[in-house]
Amino acid sequence: GRDVFPTTLYLQLDNCGRENKNQYVLAILALLVQLNIFDEITLGFLMKGHTHEDIDQLFSCISRYTKKRSAHTLTGVFVYSFMYTAKWS
Repeated sequence: GRDVFPTTLYLQLDNCGRENKNQYVLAILALLVQLNIFDEITLGFLMKGHTHEDIDQLFSCISRYTKKRSAHTLTGVFVYSFMYTAKWS
């Protein structure tokens, strides 16, 4: 697993406390570091009112693509995502 992922995970999230700024998200991110999956995780939050950016459209497409296919691992989701985005590049 360690060879597959970069040392730093960068996350860009919307500014929703209910969904993104809560103890559960932070606990999972801390666990990823504690398990040495990532050395560090950097969080970025969009400004209020600017949460519907281009990336949301991309994730919507990826979500539709992966709903029709089985991805049993996180790596599988990444592979499907890259296959899908490469089709549209």
